[in-house]
Amino acid sequence: MPSRNTFGDLVVLEEQLKEKCGVIGVWCAEKIASLYIRKGLSALQHRGQESAGISIYTPEN
Repeated sequence: MPSRNTFGDLVVLEEQLKEKCGVIGVWCAEKIASLYIRKGLSALQHRGQESAGISIYTPEN
């Protein structure tokens, strides 16, 4: 039976959901990107620690 998620009109059948690798991307003009990255990595920590990395670019570099 289909279930609605928080995106409103998007309906996803549970049997189609699969767990795979996770990727987080943050792009913001503010200097608080680290807060979003920390929250995202916390959300993915249940996937294990086999591989993790962070890359940051600022125009000042």
